[in-house]
Amino acid sequence: MIQKDKYTLMFSSSVTDSLGNPYPDLTSFPVNEFVIKTRAVNRQLSYNDCLRFFDTTYTVYDSFNAYDDIILWLNDIEQVTDVDENFEKNIKFYTKTDIDSWYLANIKQRA
Repeated sequence: MIQKDKYTLMFSSSVTDSLGNPYPDLTSFPVNEFVIKTRAVNRQLSYNDCLRFFDTTYTVYDSFNAYDDIILWLNDIEQVTDVDENFEKNIKFYTKTDIDSWYLANIKQRA
C-alpha cells in the first residue's frame, strides 16, 4: 500500500533549500478537486480532540496515513492545538473512501 503524504500530491517548486532539494509548491495541492460522494460527518472538537488530534483521526479512519493533515487542509484549518480558539470548533470528517479516491486520482496525475 502506498504511504499517503500530503506532499506527494504537490508539485515541486522552483525554490530549493541549501542542499538543492526543492520545496513543495503548496499552491499546487489539489484541494479544489476533492469530490464529495458521501456526506461528511460533522464533529465539534472536544478538549481531548484538540490535545491529541492524531488520535481522533485514527479513531475515525483506523490509520495515521496523512488523514489528519488532509482533514485539516480540507477544513481550512492550519493546525489543531490546545488553545482556546480550537475548543468546540466544528470540523467535517469526510469518508475514507472519498479521501482515498481523491488521493489516488491525484497521485496518478503527479506521477
